[in-house]
Amino acid sequence: MGGGRLNGLVSVVTGACGGIGAAVSRLFTSEGSRVVLVDLNEEAGKILEKEIRSSHGDGSCFFMKTDVSDEEDVKESLRQAVDRFGRVDVVVNNAAVHYIESIFDTTEETWRKTMDTNLKSVYLFCKHAARQMIEKSIQGSIVNVSSIQGIRGGVLSAAYAASKAGIIGLTKALAVELMPFGIRVNAVAPRAIDTPLFRRYLERRGLTDEDVKKRYLFGRLGKPEEVAAAVLFLASPESSYISGEVLVVGGDF
Repeated sequence: MGGGRLNGLVSVVTGACGGIGAAVSRLFTSEGSRVVLVDLNEEAGKILEKEIRSSHGDGSCFFMKTDVSDEEDVKESLRQAVDRFGRVDVVVNNAAVHYIESIFDTTEETWRKTMDTNLKSVYLFCKHAARQMIEKSIQGSIVNVSSIQGIRGGVLSAAYAASKAGIIGLTKALAVELMPFGIRVNAVAPRAIDTPLFRRYLERRGLTDEDVKKRYLFGRLGKPEEVAAAVLFLASPESSYISGEVLVVGGDF
């Protein structure tokens, strides 16, 4: 399956092995991209690598265990991408943690961990991937995964919402800074997506499936594949005249 919308491109996906990241990785390979699966979870990474290779061949992807908050790890993952595939055309910054707690229970440690994983990682991958793109005269695309909470805030999510709002600011700043090099930078802001992370949030809030039907625009949770489709659009040449935008997936209501 797939229409070849990313034929010949090389993509790096962070947080690649669960929820939205895995859906993006599967979709991108089906659309012709070779994919570097970046994640800290080595077991899940090897499983996803094996799955994708079984469908698309050994040259379709490889897993790179990476601490996305560590600059040397980030640089090494991008070096490996260039060494194996020759280039980096697309980066999807998806890695995230979400500590579901009030501001009064948020420690400096969890605040720092949230910012390092959710926001610092985006800065690092944008910085070093863009440098690779510029050196090779690649007019690339960067897609950052923010959240509706980065726009509207959320209950028990001060650190998470702040980090996701930071992604939006960084996206808009880099869209301006990198446009002279032909590099586009956009973001998606998912609302209520059926991932393990969001299921934990619902459970912590005491919200049931019936509550979901009443609270959210579509009366259901979104699918990771629906977010992946939005990411694909922003990564592909179909959005060649779009940069600095934040696409809400799930309705901003």
